[in-house]
Amino acid sequence: MKFFKTIFFITYIILLNLTVAESSQLKKVAIANYGIHSSLEDTIFGIKNQLTKEGFIEGKNIEYKILHVNFEQTLIPQMLNKLLAYNPDVIVSITTPVTQSAKRIVKNKPLVFASITDPVSAGILDNKNTAKDNITGAAEKQNLSTMLEFIKTVLPSAHRIGVLYALNEDNDKAMIEDLELAAKKLNMEVVKVGIDQQSDIPKRINILKNKVDLIYVSTSGPIQPALSVITSFADKNNIPVFNADAEAIKKHKVLGSYSVSFTTIGQNAGKIISKILNGQNINSISPIYPSKADHIAILSKKKMDLLKITPDLEALKEFNTEIIE
Repeated sequence: MKFFKTIFFITYIILLNLTVAESSQLKKVAIANYGIHSSLEDTIFGIKNQLTKEGFIEGKNIEYKILHVNFEQTLIPQMLNKLLAYNPDVIVSITTPVTQSAKRIVKNKPLVFASITDPVSAGILDNKNTAKDNITGAAEKQNLSTMLEFIKTVLPSAHRIGVLYALNEDNDKAMIEDLELAAKKLNMEVVKVGIDQQSDIPKRINILKNKVDLIYVSTSGPIQPALSVITSFADKNNIPVFNADAEAIKKHKVLGSYSVSFTTIGQNAGKIISKILNGQNINSISPIYPSKADHIAILSKKKMDLLKITPDLEALKEFNTEIIE
């Protein structure tokens, strides 16, 4: 009997030690999201997907805590403090408003941003290629020059680009500057309409009536969730829409997209997070920007037919264009 008690005790000690060891190896990643939207969900999917590829298996050696504020900026500090109380190894901030708040609040944890157009213009980094203090991340700065070349291939006579942007979003201001610069090179014109809040869109979008040849919907946090309002206006006025999120083309909501895959942006952030979890100092990890190969060109055949658009299919091959039937 004494023998079996000794065996039981030894086995218990071994199992206890294994449990403690496994617990100490469990990594915790907190993700602060702005709201529920397909592009942001794709970013989170990309993060998890990349970390899984690099050996971090959810429930085994990594766990996630994900919160969002339904695009309500005033709630962001509260969300970040909840995530800090979780005591994560890394905090991930998705979108510019969330990252700007995180920069002020998160001081003693590695902070990895994702889905920010221009981290320098947004005041997150001083240098686009260098981490700052405890911050680095994966930007989603799109190649707007090539996007306009793609649009001109689909709509050769297009000249005026209508675009909505949030007046209080640094991300949007940077996008407008880049778009105007790219448009100038192709002798195109940007017709911009600023909004103070999302509820302004149904009224303000009417400014674009009879003034534009197409509408471009950027990755803007306040604008993307209103895509259905924008497409409703565009459909009534027979205006082609190009959207930064390719998912809308797959559902035939808009004509086309030349954009970065948000899953790829998430994967880029995942690569950075993996390095941090493996012990690399965040100061030594450069931000990642999308390459040309990370962009995808896609068109909706259904929208092409409705708008009676017949682009040069041979010319579209230069952009590796996928046409969704």
